[in-house]
Amino acid sequence: MSRYPESSGSALPADAGFDYDVAFSFLQEDEGAVREIADALEGRLKTFIYSDHQKELVAKEGIEAFSNVFGRQSRIVVVLYRPGWGDTKWTRIEETAIKNRGLDDGFGFVVMVPMTGNATPRWFPRTYIWYGLAQYGARGAAAVIEARFGEAGGNVHVESAAEHAARVARQKQADATRIAYLNSTDGATGASRAGEAFLDAIDQIVPNVQNAGISLSRDRTSSNWLVLYSSGYTLEASYDVPFLNVGSDARARFVLHEGRVGPARYLQTKRPRQLSEETFAFSIGNGPDEPLWRRQANSRAFTPASLAEYTMKRLIERIESAPIA
Repeated sequence: MSRYPESSGSALPADAGFDYDVAFSFLQEDEGAVREIADALEGRLKTFIYSDHQKELVAKEGIEAFSNVFGRQSRIVVVLYRPGWGDTKWTRIEETAIKNRGLDDGFGFVVMVPMTGNATPRWFPRTYIWYGLAQYGARGAAAVIEARFGEAGGNVHVESAAEHAARVARQKQADATRIAYLNSTDGATGASRAGEAFLDAIDQIVPNVQNAGISLSRDRTSSNWLVLYSSGYTLEASYDVPFLNVGSDARARFVLHEGRVGPARYLQTKRPRQLSEETFAFSIGNGPDEPLWRRQANSRAFTPASLAEYTMKRLIERIESAPIA
């Protein structure tokens, strides 16, 4: 495993007064990856994930409280970076807090994890970048984070046998609750709502893409099927809940085609060619109010909104590669 570099600054003492051991900064579409890393750290480090503390932060005048988490209150910060990080409302606040802290204390408190190739912020020193997520996964990332935490003066909590047993019992109970929900009428209803939320989120992204200068034609003739076309490529997005009393068999998927499919197929004579297809199984996170779609190829988890972002980016990548007419 590629090793994370040693910190160039002096470590802060274990009792330096941090509220969190690790704070995660990320775009919405990477929340599933963050959850997997946080699960690998459970019982050892105290983590901060924005969506778990949203109501609490809003009650504390969100912007300042949020900035403090990344600027002062977390011993280390992990950034899952992809282009667009630093451009949204909350990641812009996080980026500013990280920059300001880095200028004062150095950037040894940051683990920068590129999510798309080697892309990282231009201002960030390359010595603190870890490129191993795709190869080593969430457990590899957790090991790197623990090492960085120790170099920053933190003491990783070592679970006792009793604590380990309690965590395993909680996880088994959570798994049993999740399975029971997925195999119920409520699970089927939740899957339908998560599918609609996935397609509705795509619909919400479409005007922003159009306003950015990309022409898109759209068709949604049913609640569970959506078609977008641009620059010679078609995106079909859909979901299916085959049984009214079971949600575990529900699937969301998107298919990319070269050429036009759907109601406007008659507008062209060339037969469309399928380029790729990705399928996602319905699941939940900490409860029914956290619906997820898990990619069947590698179990990566997406919220309905983050799956919509992921789906639209796959279409835009195709549009980017299209020759200029």
